[in-house]
Amino acid sequence: MADPGSSAASPLTLHGRVLAAVPAVSKGDADKLREERDKKGAAKTDRRNLYLMREGVIFPSWAIAKTLSASDMDARQASFDARKALLRSNPSLYISRTRLSIRQIPLYVTDGMLKRLANYAIREFDREVKSGLQKPLTSEELVTFVADASGAKEPTWNKVERKKGIPLGKVRQSKILRQTDRVDPVTGLGRSEGYGFLELGTHADALKFLRWANANKEVNRLFRSWWREELDKLVDLVEKGEGKIGKNVKATEKEDRLNRLLEKRKELEEEEKIAAEKEVARVVQGKGAGGGESGRSSRCLIIECE
Repeated sequence: MADPGSSAASPLTLHGRVLAAVPAVSKGDADKLREERDKKGAAKTDRRNLYLMREGVIFPSWAIAKTLSASDMDARQASFDARKALLRSNPSLYISRTRLSIRQIPLYVTDGMLKRLANYAIREFDREVKSGLQKPLTSEELVTFVADASGAKEPTWNKVERKKGIPLGKVRQSKILRQTDRVDPVTGLGRSEGYGFLELGTHADALKFLRWANANKEVNRLFRSWWREELDKLVDLVEKGEGKIGKNVKATEKEDRLNRLLEKRKELEEEEKIAAEKEVARVVQGKGAGGGESGRSSRCLIIECE
């Protein structure tokens, strides 16, 4: 603050008192500033990493909330409340800096597709930072290892030398929960519960994935594209009698598997057609691609620090 007796203080005085003026911010910006402040303060003393509870939360006042359906927002709020109550009731629980829980995963998504999304999202986040579309991670968020309530030491795989020409993997584990009593006879996989986990190599990578993929409508388009690729590969294997799905299979079983795969591919094509028609309709109505009330999605990924 300027000296009250100086000329610089004259525009900031009222009835002889020097004023400290700061620019006004919107409610949404105030929430973000409060969250950043809490992170800086809490991260130094909170070994349970409770400050990460708010990571990925979408507040109703934010612009992105208007692109999500009411049911999606309700699901996010319910998940946040449940996690908060659980952590409050059990002081021994803590939040991991590298493990993420993911909800509302399309039922056809595989572990491999989820891992592929993680690597894709990390690259896209870095690209958007360079383009100015994303804020870069802070110095605190880039720290590789911070002791927490788990008492774990720095993981040894961070020190493993990478093989020549092959970078160290960013994804440690990709897992989708599946039912054991409902198994697909073609793929051999249990029916997905639409819920899974990702373990990333570093806290920074976990934050990059979460901040890019959480509530991002582009993710479902990517999943459909990758699922189409996997279906095409499976159809090719069955037709050629190769791989686990096509080798040493009786003619009748081979035909059944092929028909099931072709049916799945047809369903996907119908889904893609409907999505494309809705997108065109939104543009024609002048609401923009993916925008407006009709452009709301009820199945965007809900990603949280686990």
